[in-house]
Amino acid sequence: MSDKSNKFEYVILIVLLAAVIAFVWFFSRRQPYSHEPVVRSTLSSNVESLLVYYTLCGRLGLEVTRSRGILVEGGLSENVSVLFLISPRVSINDGELRFLRQWVGDGGVLVTTTDCDRLIDYVIDDDVSVDFDFHMPWQRERVDDGKSVTEVDRPQAPLARDVHSVCFSNDNMLDETAGGDALVTPLFSDSKGVRIVEAVVGRGRLIVLGDSSFMASGRIDQADNAILATNLASYAVWRAGGRQIAFDEYHFGYGGAQGGWRALMSVILNTTAGWAVLTVTVAGVLWMIYKGRQFGSRYTPYTGRRRSKMEFVESVGTVYEATGANRVTLRQIYRWFLRRCAASVALSENAAPGDIAARLAQRTGRSASSLNSVFDRCRKALEKKKISRGRFSAIIEALRKIEMEISYGYPKRKQDHTGRP
Repeated sequence: MSDKSNKFEYVILIVLLAAVIAFVWFFSRRQPYSHEPVVRSTLSSNVESLLVYYTLCGRLGLEVTRSRGILVEGGLSENVSVLFLISPRVSINDGELRFLRQWVGDGGVLVTTTDCDRLIDYVIDDDVSVDFDFHMPWQRERVDDGKSVTEVDRPQAPLARDVHSVCFSNDNMLDETAGGDALVTPLFSDSKGVRIVEAVVGRGRLIVLGDSSFMASGRIDQADNAILATNLASYAVWRAGGRQIAFDEYHFGYGGAQGGWRALMSVILNTTAGWAVLTVTVAGVLWMIYKGRQFGSRYTPYTGRRRSKMEFVESVGTVYEATGANRVTLRQIYRWFLRRCAASVALSENAAPGDIAARLAQRTGRSASSLNSVFDRCRKALEKKKISRGRFSAIIEALRKIEMEISYGYPKRKQDHTGRP
């Protein structure tokens, strides 16, 4: 027989240990505000999401909804007057650009961020008489761990009402208007510069945010961020002339055109909770593989001979005897014995013991009363909760004598037509 080897089991243990160490290291380096790409979804409870802002708008009496379809004709509800398209992760295609330009020109209000520069350039086209340079010194949501609270620079700005200080995650700002064009106006500024501007496009408005972090769930409760976010929603609804606000979710991967597996993998690979689930899953699979294996070499299974019927009966009897199951054993033997006696005298197996005794008396010459006394002993013994070993043996011996009389002392010999051996 070959020596036992546990090499594969040791490899699994090492991999599990490495997975645990990686898991601990990964979360030990996590900070409240990570350097991962920002996802401003309203379907997430992450600190960078817009779930709290979405709930706040609903409690203010505004009609809020989520847009999960591609932004083309028929993809956006007709009742939507304000669309929040904040830091999308899925690129906006040409068809969507054309639709959004037409939708804003017809009176819609589009709230977006500086990372949608292609959208901004397309919506504000030369055909629309707006002379504004949207070249913005922005960075992709550079997140700081500290809190940077700034004061309001222009209290008279439309969105600065009741806002005294704000807290942004970075210093992204927008350029001032070129040539003082009246169609482009700053909506909010702090001590570092212009943060929110508005451009008139046809009968609609394009509102551009230099930094959307003030609306994030983990920052909206700081300084006067909640008031600024509320002012933004109210101002956009006022400009649009409607009350329904839609938050775009399609460009975060939650739309119908993107497969469920793709969206799931995006959530797993781009969120903290996703990495945690992935790490635990891999460790669990490795643990199951480890527990499912045997240590050492496998032995040839034992192939013993099958027991005969008599050996089975003897083993069952041994178990009954060892456990003291005299009452159970007597019940089975008595029922079997009555059925055999009934069959030997041509009665049905459900015949009464008295009828069986009368017929047996005619055949064996023994009195019916003596046979009935044996049957009565069996019934009385079965009525008790426990039967002693001596009483059990005496009853079995009495039944054995009756059986010998029925078969004339030769139970296994072939009988002739008279019934005698």
